[in-house]
Amino acid sequence: MACGNVANLLLVRATARQREMSIRAALGATARSCPQLLVESLLLAACAGAAGVLLALWGLDALAAMIRRASRDRGTSASTAACSALR
Repeated sequence: MACGNVANLLLVRATARQREMSIRAALGATARSCPQLLVESLLLAACAGAAGVLLALWGLDALAAMIRRASRDRGTSASTAACSALR
């Protein structure tokens, strides 16, 4: 889901910058702007990836804690506790 949000954000940014790129091309800008756009996109993608990994780790810890608590409280197996924790 987060990857889709970042992809949509990049698409909107590219659409918004289309006019800017047209003006630059009309004024005779060279291909120097291409590395700038690449760096911006890579930076955004790296930040989104790092945030996704951190959220996944946090979610995994929270899920493991819920499973441990459910199995301890009910005296059930881990698989049964996992199913009940996800309800």
